Amino acid sequence: MAEEGVQREHLIFATLHGYVPWDDRAPQTIEMNKRSAALNEAKAQELKMAALEAANEVIEAKAAVEDDVPTEILESVNLPEDPGAHGGGGRGR
Repeated sequence: MAEEGVQREHLIFATLHGYVPWDDRAPQTIEMNKRSAALNEAKAQELKMAALEAANEVIEAKAAVEDDVPTEILESVNLPEDPGAHGGGGRGR
């Protein structure tokens, strides 16, 4: 890590083809990009097929609880007064 205000030295790349390693015109990069594109396309096709299979499946849902077991009844709770009256923080502070 360089100190503040101090310029770091630049990296120097020496290649036979004259391109930096991340340049799309470098020969190895072209090959890697082709492989990556083929893998991405294969994965997209795989996901598309999985989505089509999932759309054609019939899913049966069973009740997670038995009918004779009573369920819990939730009740609504109202606040007694405005929470802002208690100095609830925010931009007013």
